[in-house]
Amino acid sequence: AGWAIEGAVGSEYKIEASYLSPNVSIATSVERATQAYNVSLMVAKSVVELCPKGVVSKCRLIDRVIITGSSAPMEIYCVDLDYRSVQVDNEPPLNVVWNTRNRFKVRQFLESEKSAMDAEGFDVGKVFDADPTIKEMRKRYTVEFIQLFNMGFQNYSQGEWQGA
Repeated sequence: AGWAIEGAVGSEYKIEASYLSPNVSIATSVERATQAYNVSLMVAKSVVELCPKGVVSKCRLIDRVIITGSSAPMEIYCVDLDYRSVQVDNEPPLNVVWNTRNRFKVRQFLESEKSAMDAEGFDVGKVFDADPTIKEMRKRYTVEFIQLFNMGFQNYSQGEWQGA
């Protein structure tokens, strides 16, 4: 979360967007850290603080680090989702003719879905608890796992290496 400046970089044949900001460097470092921590989704504390309580409760503090682009230690969190636990749908594609009318109907439907999510009172945290795909991706992260991890993290963060 933070500011950035967007600029166009390129030639007369191809133009790319380029973003300048220490916040972009931090976001890139956090994204790169997903590989080091072997998690699929990682966010900084500044992002977690912008989330509603229902989503914050799904975030697990996994470390406190100094990231390139930041001078102060930063807490990083992961969102426990195992995308490998979900099977790919092998259903055949819909037999739809994508004419102007059908495209318009689909856009209307997507806009109504988006409006429903933007509505006051919509709780993304409840989606985590209700959506069958998300529930499947979170199944392996049991209460016991979270408790054991938190105990180990507490020991680790206090320098109790043997206990961690």
